[in-house]
Amino acid sequence: MKNLFLNIIFTFIYFFIFSPLGFLLKILGKDILDKNIDKSQDSYWKYKKDE
Repeated sequence: MKNLFLNIIFTFIYFFIFSPLGFLLKILGKDILDKNIDKSQDSYWKYKKDE
């Protein structure tokens, strides 16, 4: 019974939170993971700012 309840909760979270969020970000053109490929760059290394 516990596993069934957890599966229902996870399915609800996926279909009503993550899926709409993904569609919204795609419509707005957002790239959270910065996956764009720029062939003109020599490196994708990002330096950490000194604090």
